[in-house]
Amino acid sequence: MENLISVIVPVYNVENFLPRCVDSLLRQTYTNIEIILINDGSTDQSGVICDVYGKKDARVKVFHQENKGLSGARNAGVFFAKGDYVAFVDSDDFIADTMLERLYNLLVQNNCDIAQCRYLKFDDDKKIKLAQNTNYKTEISDSCGFLKEFFLSSDINNTVVWNKLYKSELVFNLPFIEGKTNEDEFWTYKVFAAAKNIVVTNEELYYYYQRPDSIMGSKFSIARLDIVEAKLQQQEFVEKNLPQLATSSKCDLWFCCIYALQMSKVHLQGSDLAKAAAIVKNAVKKYPLNSDDKKHLSGKNKLWMSMFKKMPAFTVKLRNLLRIGL
Repeated sequence: MENLISVIVPVYNVENFLPRCVDSLLRQTYTNIEIILINDGSTDQSGVICDVYGKKDARVKVFHQENKGLSGARNAGVFFAKGDYVAFVDSDDFIADTMLERLYNLLVQNNCDIAQCRYLKFDDDKKIKLAQNTNYKTEISDSCGFLKEFFLSSDINNTVVWNKLYKSELVFNLPFIEGKTNEDEFWTYKVFAAAKNIVVTNEELYYYYQRPDSIMGSKFSIARLDIVEAKLQQQEFVEKNLPQLATSSKCDLWFCCIYALQMSKVHLQGSDLAKAAAIVKNAVKKYPLNSDDKKHLSGKNKLWMSMFKKMPAFTVKLRNLLRIGL
């Protein structure tokens, strides 16, 4: 019998998008799945829609709870999950009909713990264009190799939670931190560290809907500075558990600080801007960067890092003028 895949879907006020999401899960070519819908205190008809699907298909399991936020809903889903493998899908997104089958086959055939695909973004102003790429490539990395790339690249496909299939034991032992805006940043590096091998395909199998009113699609706020907190926790974790990657992680922290200060200069004012600047200053002060730390960077990035170390305000202003990193 095929292994069971648990698909965890946090649901909050998505009545206009939820059917598209659940229908895509019910169409999966890999059929031995349980779809766990966590209605996280929705105030619209989302809960009712969840119940309709629960009655329609036995694979759909519905749970209602008071609002705890995205991480709280994911944690509830993990608690109820019974699968050998786990995937997360956000309720306003949808996935290709073959996504679970493709990731499962890659994971099993290559004896890996995590399989990852790429995603396509769409919004209200664009028609959804399904992937047409047939030039498929896969890469297999051990945990250290993948994390080094994770730290030194800015590929958002690596950071997000939902374009992946995980062995369940990795997820069951790793709860999401609740109450954070950049919740994925606090979680993904730890799940990769717990894995032995990761397989990545360039197939675009996940379709990400950027809602104008979503947290990440809304105007930058001081709450978004928790990304620096996530990187500080990452650095502490890496130095303790993966010291050979400490330099790469530190470079990631510094570039995160540059980005955070850039966005703060554009969107924040007054006390919020001062608070953001202090957060960044304290972070780079706690983990200073020296010349040896920059040896893994490209020449261009070495220059930006050196400039930021000496002239942070000027560097941020220049990058914003040049629209770099925004």
